[in-house]
Amino acid sequence: MSDSSRRQFIGKLGGLAALSLAGCKIEPILDLPPSPVTMPLWFPDLPPQIPDQLQDAETTLRATTDALLDREMPLLTSGELRERPSEDRKAITHLLVLLRSFGLEPAGNRGGWVLPVPVDIVEPTGAAPRVTLRPESEAPSPLGQPQPLPDDSGEPAVKRRALELAELGAFRQRGLAAPHQGLLVAPVRDYQVPLTSDGYAGRVALVRPPKDLDLTQPDAPARVDQLLSSIRDVGALGCLLLTNSEAETIQRFRELWQRQVRRPGHRAEAMLIEGVLGAEGRAAIERARVRDESWALDLNLATRQYGFESQNILGRITGRERPDEAVVLTCSWDTYDPGAIETHTLRLLATLGAFAQLAEWSRRSSPPRSSMILLLSADAGFAAGQAVHAHWASEFGTKTTALLALDRPTVEPLPAVSLSGHFDAGAAELARSVVAADGRDLLLTEQLAMPSLAPYLRYPAPVLEIGAPDPAALEDPSYVGESEPAPDLDPRAGLHADIRLLRNLMLALAARR
Repeated sequence: MSDSSRRQFIGKLGGLAALSLAGCKIEPILDLPPSPVTMPLWFPDLPPQIPDQLQDAETTLRATTDALLDREMPLLTSGELRERPSEDRKAITHLLVLLRSFGLEPAGNRGGWVLPVPVDIVEPTGAAPRVTLRPESEAPSPLGQPQPLPDDSGEPAVKRRALELAELGAFRQRGLAAPHQGLLVAPVRDYQVPLTSDGYAGRVALVRPPKDLDLTQPDAPARVDQLLSSIRDVGALGCLLLTNSEAETIQRFRELWQRQVRRPGHRAEAMLIEGVLGAEGRAAIERARVRDESWALDLNLATRQYGFESQNILGRITGRERPDEAVVLTCSWDTYDPGAIETHTLRLLATLGAFAQLAEWSRRSSPPRSSMILLLSADAGFAAGQAVHAHWASEFGTKTTALLALDRPTVEPLPAVSLSGHFDAGAAELARSVVAADGRDLLLTEQLAMPSLAPYLRYPAPVLEIGAPDPAALEDPSYVGESEPAPDLDPRAGLHADIRLLRNLMLALAARR
């Protein structure tokens, strides 16, 4: 890629900083010291240029990863490791065996491999759910009772203007799973950035999402979570997204949201109701002219809840100078959304592959200055597992000096990668040098692409997410790079590139003074 082409590419992709669906705005870091002008690195010539004493390392490390991919991909995308309840420990046991096979040391609670994560499960009781939108002046019907039966004319015995929405959308309660009546509803609005609390605070928001939100895409659930998070952050009690999606698309969310996994004691952080309505539900609400009068929402999702203890899994490569300080590479693998199985599994395998290479490299040379820790959350829920580890690490565990995660894995090498999250200028420059050593550009964005990492923002350590740029940016007609992969391109070339970047960035962060 020429310098002029690279400048055009960066200019066109600069809009990543304004991703409208990334709901977590990053606060400036106030507690980090200023970045040094010179940042000496353990490997001044960063990989893929391997030091002289390790000339065959790249070939060996790639072979290690290929063997891991061949063996694990079938196991993790289907069968009993994937199709299981959260309480089943098969996945945890399997991942623990993998970490031991890498030659890692335990880094969990009390010197073990695991960190307990208490979670609550919320699931349907089998009774019919009720989600009723009605004028505030109209008395609510008992949520536990059926609606009035029609008379001989076919009209209900008691005429009501209430809208029954349960069959028109998908709904969940990530906070207190209980019936609620008389929740005040805000008028219908279009989603806009920036959001303000005006009209949303203390009410259930009715929001038309951005036009580029396509619920049929594999990443739609994550984007919906980001959007709902931004609505919650302005003080809304709940949010119903009014989409134009077909009933089959809404059914995907209904199945995905059947069972919720959450942390006990953090119910106040969640909204009382979250929902996605399809075209029929959106039209019904807009016909009701909710803008012209006050409306209320009554709901009973007919769920029950119970608790169990899940586990985070932690393995360590111990540093030679500062073993009690560690760079953490993290990944969650607990989605049961059929549309995201392959993506999440590729992300997990890339993370495992990177750490397997780090372990092999450490055996073939010498450990880095600081420790490196691999953190896996297999069943605890994205936010639950990360929040427990963030608290434990700050109070009792190894000091986290930086947190790194893979955002979007790639299937083919791209001329640029995206770095998002919560980091200082020194970490950004270090990441840029690592990416440049791989012959690529680095794009920076101020948004947090993975809300599951938000708990780490409470602590003064960089949080970095590296991954593919927004796919829409690569389709820009002004982009002059190669639009099609070479015919003989390795189908795993993109995944190997991700693994190499994660490995190299972990090494550079662990060597950072």
